[in-house]
Amino acid sequence: MVRSDNGAPALIGSLISERYRVHELIGQGGMGAVYRGEQVHLRKQVAIKVLHPSARNLPQIVARFEREAIAGAHIQHPNVVSASDFGQLADRSHFLVLEYVEGAPLQDVIASAPLPARRALHIARQIASALEAVHAKGIVHRDVKPQNILLDARDQVKLIDFGLAKVNVELLSTESREATRKGQDLTAADQVLGTLRYLAPEAVRGMDAVDARADLYALGIILYEMLSGRGPFDASDGQSSFRQRLLEDAPPLRQRAPGLGIRPDVEAIVMWLVQRDPIQRYPTATSVIAAIDAAIAAMEGAPRELEPTVTMHHGAPGHQTSATSLASRWTSPAMRPWLIASIVVSLLLSVALLIAILLS
Repeated sequence: MVRSDNGAPALIGSLISERYRVHELIGQGGMGAVYRGEQVHLRKQVAIKVLHPSARNLPQIVARFEREAIAGAHIQHPNVVSASDFGQLADRSHFLVLEYVEGAPLQDVIASAPLPARRALHIARQIASALEAVHAKGIVHRDVKPQNILLDARDQVKLIDFGLAKVNVELLSTESREATRKGQDLTAADQVLGTLRYLAPEAVRGMDAVDARADLYALGIILYEMLSGRGPFDASDGQSSFRQRLLEDAPPLRQRAPGLGIRPDVEAIVMWLVQRDPIQRYPTATSVIAAIDAAIAAMEGAPRELEPTVTMHHGAPGHQTSATSLASRWTSPAMRPWLIASIVVSLLLSVALLIAILLS
């Protein structure tokens, strides 16, 4: 087989598995290449990822590739890139056939300036909807970042690259399953993966124990960047970045981006998402969608009663409050203890009043 100078398979013009015609190279990296191709029987465009032959003897790389195939095959959602085939070429290089998407990474879209709030929320809602579907399958993406979010000309989101995803190991091949269990896999508990800028604090401590709330934290950082044009942390080196995420709260969004007219209810959504403690974040992607819908409705002048409530876990158990009513919490960090105390006192008074009424 003819190969390019960097080792990527020169497959252009060839037929893979008697059904995929390779048309052009559209991207490549250290471990493989991506081609635009066509399913010849259906006349349908596809994306074909091919691992370099050198990777076939690296179980952790093959396991990562296989996880991406499994996740893409099990999640059917308009905001998630689907996978339709997985196999090996004649030289035993692995290939993966994915939905072909014409679009630009969100990273390119937000590089120049902050986005209008309505557009940012529209994009964030789609990301949350994608994560809702991902998490419903018991999968955690673990690498949610603007580079892995594609936008087409209509701002439709496609979440891509499940190579670091946490999936059910029983779905993996025997070789990949063994690599995972022996700690050879890229997601071993003592390794930190993903892009540090979007890693939740618990992921900095170790990737093995993260759950769906780590993906929601990453969504919060992305929304923070879309609205403000910058992230919450400025550390320029890895050690400082680790320390910031472990020890510091993200600064309030409107403090970070004064003068942009960011609404308090929108700020509240972002700040709940980027809480250091996962227990204090939104519990599910579904609750994030509800909060975003409420904020959009408020922008459009809908009645306030359309605003949903979300359960907050740092106060009394079962206490519910709206994102908008808590927006002012983020304007002054010093107000947080007072707010928590007032909530608890209010609940105790309410319970006492209820008991008095029942006993009267």
